[in-house]
Amino acid sequence: VIALNDVATAQWPEKKVKALKDWVASGGTLLVGGGAGYSQTAAAFQELLPVEGQNTVMWSNTELLMSYAGSAEQPDPLNVINGKLVRGEVLLADSDIPILASNQYGSGSILYIAFDLGLKPLSNWEGRTAFIQNVLNPYLINANAYNGRDTWWELENSASQFPRLKSPQVGGLLLIFIIYVLIVAPIMYMVLRKLDRREWSW
Repeated sequence: VIALNDVATAQWPEKKVKALKDWVASGGTLLVGGGAGYSQTAAAFQELLPVEGQNTVMWSNTELLMSYAGSAEQPDPLNVINGKLVRGEVLLADSDIPILASNQYGSGSILYIAFDLGLKPLSNWEGRTAFIQNVLNPYLINANAYNGRDTWWELENSASQFPRLKSPQVGGLLLIFIIYVLIVAPIMYMVLRKLDRREWSW
């Protein structure tokens, strides 16, 4: 999962934007936070995001978040994007305002949350962690099995891309061992004995 929140993406190099899009298409999950900074965050990914919108409204019906997170505490009103769904599906909404939405892109997903993920009152709400976990859990579970791919196989395959090192010659290892036994070990022992720290030799 990669999260973008209140970050200006319009000036990102095309190569960087393409790399992130390709990563999502191959099975990654991009989480984009809303609030007042949504338009600058969304700039480079407009054609992928599920929700369009620039204007914000103060949203007070936050018991929806409390219920979604299974929290005993209701967060204070939040500044949210008064947006509209243009692709994908709404996962949580209040009347016509999408609070949480998702759009599939290739084998991955773009997640939209209508409010800023780093500002109060969300940042000090006790249910914040549970809310984010509930949002991401389905995507974290699917990430290891999309298209039937095996995570262990991927790790092994990635490791195989590195050039293999030749095994050291046995004769060379034997020479190093003899030098250590005849020269290094006795000198180290005498030094440690003088310092009365012979246990350090272990």
